Amino acid sequence: MHARLLARGRGARMQPGAFRRSQNWIGRTRPGNARFVPAPPEYVQDVMASLEAFLHKEKLPFSALIKAALAHVQIETIHPFLDGVRYDGDWEAWLDFFLEGVQVTATGAVDTADRLVTLFREDAQQIQNLGRASANTLRVFDALRSRSVASIKDLRRRSDLSAPTVGRAVDALEEMGVVDEITGRQRDRVYVYRRYLNILNEGAEPL
Repeated sequence: MHARLLARGRGARMQPGAFRRSQNWIGRTRPGNARFVPAPPEYVQDVMASLEAFLHKEKLPFSALIKAALAHVQIETIHPFLDGVRYDGDWEAWLDFFLEGVQVTATGAVDTADRLVTLFREDAQQIQNLGRASANTLRVFDALRSRSVASIKDLRRRSDLSAPTVGRAVDALEEMGVVDEITGRQRDRVYVYRRYLNILNEGAEPL
């Protein structure tokens, strides 16, 4: 991962994918006046091996979340690569920050999941009112739930329906406001399950 992340730009000069072979430090001009100096390069292999052993250890007196937080801060402390940041040794504050972030993210994920379940249920109920066409339209709708942006070709492959049947189902979904066509073309048209995507993209720039 390190090699891929630093393959281009300034990172390409940071020995991507390899443990450092020289001393690094954080802040100021040299190790003697630096704010933090990690282990000398000749120790990196050994301390990373110890960290790996910690990661594989199953019986620990704390939760997996604490283990993940400690592993992260230890990577920062070891500084095995030439890039990265580590300013102080306040592990308790880092753990508080990490766990609060997990809690906020998890709570947001649960809320998003609940809203998506409600959206899917409401739209499925609307589709069931189509009568005979509802079964095939629901199959296309299920394909859109697994991938919210798709072409007729994509939907045909994932629903295992013929192109005319998928086309009629998409027309019905578009009329109900479930999907929008986003290319404006007559051929190779692409449809988006807009409300689904908007829920996923909250906090980011929508399509």
